[in-house]
Amino acid sequence: MAGKAIKEVRGLSIPLQGINLILPDSIIVQIVTGADITPLEAGPDWLLGTISWQKRSIPTLSFEMAASSQYEAIENPRVVVLKSINNIEKMPFYGLPLYDIPKPARVNKENISVVENATQASPVILNEVLVDGEPVSIPNLDVLEEMLISQYGLFAEEETAA
Repeated sequence: MAGKAIKEVRGLSIPLQGINLILPDSIIVQIVTGADITPLEAGPDWLLGTISWQKRSIPTLSFEMAASSQYEAIENPRVVVLKSINNIEKMPFYGLPLYDIPKPARVNKENISVVENATQASPVILNEVLVDGEPVSIPNLDVLEEMLISQYGLFAEEETAA
């Protein structure tokens, strides 16, 4: 129905270390438990490595480090697998390690408000908001995916791994 306004977006509140992200269900593919992140030999600190998922090797990154925050590695973490919104042919999926279990979130005009005077400390954070009174960050997936695709050569060969 053309012209019909979206009244509510369903998603997940994604707990990371020191930050919670809000992501729409439409890009969340799966949460992998006990993922084994294979480190890369080179690359920026925020590019943690790859995980094997669905007979693919997908890049996995620390959102915290990409946002210039602290990140402490977790052994065999849960990883949320996200569907790329921009680089679908080269990089259809990527992962973010979780610090805790995600919670369902429904966002609508009644339960969301922008955090006034929030400092945009990082280009990977689009906005700081409150959802049901809880602070969450809206990630800038365009910037995040551009960062990942700029390192494509480091994890591209891994894609054919079983």
